[in-house]
Amino acid sequence: ARVALLAGNNADAWCAAQAALASGMGASWLFAIASADDQLFQLRDVAADVLIVDARGREARVAQLMERHGQPLRLYTLGPAEIGTDLIAASEAI
Repeated sequence: ARVALLAGNNADAWCAAQAALASGMGASWLFAIASADDQLFQLRDVAADVLIVDARGREARVAQLMERHGQPLRLYTLGPAEIGTDLIAASEAI
């Protein structure tokens, strides 16, 4: 699987990327302040299967990317959000 990350520079995002890499997945960071078109190009270019986002303040952008991407993406968030599965809550449940 290929993982794309859309998050700021924070420990949770770094840990998610390292977990993906340690699991044998490729990880690619989306440019956080890029336009939706540029981020969509990045998602398609890396053939991402998974999108991990820090959804705080980005939920509208993420919804737009998911709608326009055209291919199924598994969506995970780094914290509670109206969309996706919260990785932090899931890790605390283990």
